[in-house]
Amino acid sequence: MNGRAREPVLNAPMPAVLIALSIVGLYWLQSQVPDQNAFIIEWGLIPQQVEAGRYEGLFTSLLLHGGWPHALMNGAFALALGAPVARLLGARFRHAVAFLLFYVFCGVAANVIYVVLHPGGPQVLIGASGAVSGLMGAAARLLNTRGVLGPVLSRTVFSFAAAWIVLNLILAVIGFAPGLGNAAIAWEAHLAGFFVGLLLIGPWAAWFGQRSIQAAEAEGSLDSPPRGPWAAANTSVPAWEPPVEEPPAPAPAAPVDEPSPPEPPPEGPPPEPQDDNRVN
Repeated sequence: MNGRAREPVLNAPMPAVLIALSIVGLYWLQSQVPDQNAFIIEWGLIPQQVEAGRYEGLFTSLLLHGGWPHALMNGAFALALGAPVARLLGARFRHAVAFLLFYVFCGVAANVIYVVLHPGGPQVLIGASGAVSGLMGAAARLLNTRGVLGPVLSRTVFSFAAAWIVLNLILAVIGFAPGLGNAAIAWEAHLAGFFVGLLLIGPWAAWFGQRSIQAAEAEGSLDSPPRGPWAAANTSVPAWEPPVEEPPAPAPAAPVDEPSPPEPPPEGPPPEPQDDNRVN
């Protein structure tokens, strides 16, 4: 086992967790109402009533759902897609409020677009799917961007948007979604919320002082090589070269004794020869 720190399994910011829990908790409260049909008609979104001046349905419809599968699905998507958006906006209290307002604004805007597309419609619309789709649109700009906001016109955003459009067109053709009974799917609100979130997250994040990916590239933070043992192999790191050993300096030469010149013979008569025998 190595010493590398592991990410926790559930590492979602608190605002995203609260949104997901509120979706499930509010539906539990809704399920306690005896007359569900009358309650939904009273607080759901009906285009006829909005045109008549009853605008509260644009907001209250986000708090209602058509069943446990509907509520659990929206809660799970809100948790998964809201986590990167909440991290982008920040961790302080005002950032949490900004995340909540972004979620509500996307939902209300999706409902307004739905009313415009169905003038005078008598059908009732409930659910937070427009708001959750707004989180999806914002999250599409946070994929593969190291946590900063990516551009709208990118291959990743285009692929994400194309997949979401195709899925909702399929739901429009078949007229219902698995697990939701015979309830019709307001696919128009899904697509409207997605594109509202995709475009709104830019000025919303800039208002709270977050950087865009262009600003990060201008600062050079995206071009710097990553640190640590998981650095990419193609980063521009100078290749290692073995040190070049210098040849040792030559040892100083030992002093050489030059022969001294012979001494001149002593002056005077030569010494007389002596006897070689020695006595003890």
